[in-house]
Amino acid sequence: MKGLFLFLTIILVSFSFFHLSARLGSVYYFSSMDRVESVLSQFDLSVRGFELSWIGLNPVLEAEVAEHEYFRFEKVFIEIGFWDSLLKNQII
Repeated sequence: MKGLFLFLTIILVSFSFFHLSARLGSVYYFSSMDRVESVLSQFDLSVRGFELSWIGLNPVLEAEVAEHEYFRFEKVFIEIGFWDSLLKNQII
């Protein structure tokens, strides 16, 4: 019984550490709009009003306007489903 409890505790702590690292890393990485623009410019994509937030375990990307030479989107909202992505082994 102690072994099972220790195993579950280690799994839970590892998951919590991973999730906290992802949150802190994303806030640091996307804190500069210049960095966001440089990443998206590789795809010829221009974004205004970019914002990264979290809803529960899901990261959320929001932008006022996303433009490419072939399209223009306003009020873009992208939420990546953490559990669905984990279970299906692809980004959902």
